[in-house]
Amino acid sequence: AIAGLPSPHANALANRALAHLALNDLEKARADIAAGDAADPNDTILFHAKGRLAEIEGDDLEAVLAFSGALRSWPENTHALYRRAAAYERMGQSARALTDLERVTTLQPQDTGASTALATQLLRMGRAEEAYEQVGRAAQTIGYPGAKVQIFIGIAQSLASSLRDSDPVKAEAVLTNVLAIETDFPALLIDRASIRNMQGDTQGAALDLARFRELT
Repeated sequence: AIAGLPSPHANALANRALAHLALNDLEKARADIAAGDAADPNDTILFHAKGRLAEIEGDDLEAVLAFSGALRSWPENTHALYRRAAAYERMGQSARALTDLERVTTLQPQDTGASTALATQLLRMGRAEEAYEQVGRAAQTIGYPGAKVQIFIGIAQSLASSLRDSDPVKAEAVLTNVLAIETDFPALLIDRASIRNMQGDTQGAALDLARFRELT
């Protein structure tokens, strides 16, 4: 299809580069990105291809620059906001990641996925009460306000699980912050006991298990 075009077409090249990246063919993707850059360096999809390549190569700064380029031509591009937020977080720039996710929820207020992502980021930053409020709004949006606690606990457990091996200290902090709101929630006590035990805090783990047994 690209060969049939009268001149190099950056958008088509960028889409083909994304297909190559999905197949993990980085060399062909780089070639298409270079050709697309020569044709139109400001093509929005080309920025996405550059960003995805940067993610695969572990270059978070380049990913931020690429997705920022995509946002210059399309500020409401929620996919670019999500990807840039993730890159910011990996770079330790949590406040900027939060700003991007807040922007997504403003653009898509009915999207529970956006609300969940924002609540997760707030939990990651130790702002559990704000995360709890965000989950409440999401539960209200989907018509199940009574599911607020269940959703909140699920988000906390998922985040703690993702941090368990790479950053057990933060994983424990997430659970502790949530337990300050949902006091004595048995599943959270078990999760925290496991993480504490993994870190060698046998006394803390024993206290959590003892409290779990009292509750159950």
